[in-house]
Amino acid sequence: MFKNLFKYYFKENIRIKEIMFWNLAFPIALSLLMHFAFSNIEKADRFKTLAIGVESQMYAEILKDLEDEDGKNLFNIVETNDYESDIKSGRISGYLKGNRKIEAVLGNKIIDNTVIYTTANTINNKYGLIEAIMKENPNTSFEELGKDLQKEINHMDNGFDISKKSQMNSFFYTLVGMVCLGAASSGLAAVNMVQLRGGFPQAIRYNIVPNSKLKILVTMLLAALLISLLQTSVVLIFMKFVLGVDFGSMYLLLINSVVFSSLFGLLIGAAIGLLINAKMDTQLAITIGVYIASSFFAGMMSSDIRSIIASKAPLFARINPGTIIYNLFSSMYYFESTGYYFKYFKDLLIGIGVLVVVISILARRREYEHI
Repeated sequence: MFKNLFKYYFKENIRIKEIMFWNLAFPIALSLLMHFAFSNIEKADRFKTLAIGVESQMYAEILKDLEDEDGKNLFNIVETNDYESDIKSGRISGYLKGNRKIEAVLGNKIIDNTVIYTTANTINNKYGLIEAIMKENPNTSFEELGKDLQKEINHMDNGFDISKKSQMNSFFYTLVGMVCLGAASSGLAAVNMVQLRGGFPQAIRYNIVPNSKLKILVTMLLAALLISLLQTSVVLIFMKFVLGVDFGSMYLLLINSVVFSSLFGLLIGAAIGLLINAKMDTQLAITIGVYIASSFFAGMMSSDIRSIIASKAPLFARINPGTIIYNLFSSMYYFESTGYYFKYFKDLLIGIGVLVVVISILARRREYEHI
């Protein structure tokens, strides 16, 4: 029974033209538009001088003279009495806290965070060497230490090279987030096919079969998830091999991100379908509007929007589905660190958990077992 329902719903879902357009054709067309519209970004200065606060005087002296490959200073060291407020207001991009091993307190701009995080990580990795040099020869100039540190920052031993990171990729990551959130439309369709009020003639058939309606719904959601994964894979392959978008080298984490992000989107659509008592067309319009707006606030068209939202409405930025997924994908590329990845992955799992609880409550109210 499971196999038959799965195959039947799979065929029915791919025949819904609106879903195929918004989840497949639209993202590919938009990625092409973004590729041509934002391609000149790479011709601009890759980095600007970042204003940062540094607690350690020694590190402040070392960092103030660091330069990028064009001879431009990486950092402008700013004195701050309240680094959290200064980061929030945009006066500084981040703060290096500590006098021995340091902690990077970061702002909201992913490119700035990459430079600051890499710098802090390199200092911590090389701290023992710097300490040994200073003990052996207290008169060692900060300039010499800075030159050695700069080489390490620009090209760390693990091959991480910040000069090769593309700013344009951040726009594509928000688009990937939108594609994953597009699974919401498939989740919405799955819910409506089980409900008599959904407007699907198949609903009558589903409601007379001698099976638990909850099992039928779960079967449909699994079929919808598979469809969404196929659609997302097509878009990712197009971005990777046609547009040349770099998704980093953590391919297992990339697959993991696509699966769970699509599940996240699917559950959002299912929740909307259970929460809003309206026709399928109305629900679909609301769902599409929700995930496109979410992607916009995550910075799909302008990274400044993401920064403004993060500073003016931090709670919204924390729970915005588009931002959650963007952070997950961007962490693999910009940071190449599983530490940041799993921090954002935890946020995604929390969102999935909340939606599962909400859907369970709403499904009980709909009394699927007794329709």
